[in-house]
Amino acid sequence: MTVVLRAGDVIAYTPATPYRRDGYAIVRADGTARDTYSVNDTRLTDTELATAHALFSLDEFEEQPYIIETDYRPEDVHILPTHKGTNITTYLRRGAQRLPESQAAKRADEARAAAETTALAALLAPDEDKALALSALPKLTIEETRALIDTVQWVQRASRQFKGALQNVILIQRGDSGGRLDFAIVHADDDLYELVRARRALNEQIAELRG
Repeated sequence: MTVVLRAGDVIAYTPATPYRRDGYAIVRADGTARDTYSVNDTRLTDTELATAHALFSLDEFEEQPYIIETDYRPEDVHILPTHKGTNITTYLRRGAQRLPESQAAKRADEARAAAETTALAALLAPDEDKALALSALPKLTIEETRALIDTVQWVQRASRQFKGALQNVILIQRGDSGGRLDFAIVHADDDLYELVRARRALNEQIAELRG
């Protein structure tokens, strides 16, 4: 089946080689398509064009680098990773209206949860450790808090450290950071282990206090 592409279409396709190719391209006025990695010397072949499908059109969308994606409907925003994901370009539908504050907040919460789930899935730690690290702290009385203050503070420090490490994984996965994902995962796993140690110690001490 012939693929019909128009000038201004931003397309996804299967490159013949991964070298200097993103797998995304923009169709020019002369009908040629150039990969976003380097629009000067990566013209798509007919075989590559046969695998293409249009993502959106630059006639309908414009680059908007400073918007918050979750402030708009999903169909009004396109995120295009280029240069192997080291550059992220945000496109907004022309004339798109911002969502009401409550809807934007809900979208932001959903996006945050999805990003965290993806980052956690990349870690090597057992699922039960991940669940423990993310679970709410047990409710403590004032007396229990005083008795366990050192361990509570250990948990709090470890939790902050792990959240920072997990956020770094998220940023790299999104393309917002140029760090190495494998290194970030190792660091996050180390911080998760420390948090799990602290949480288990706290649980044991609570059980001992409560007899």
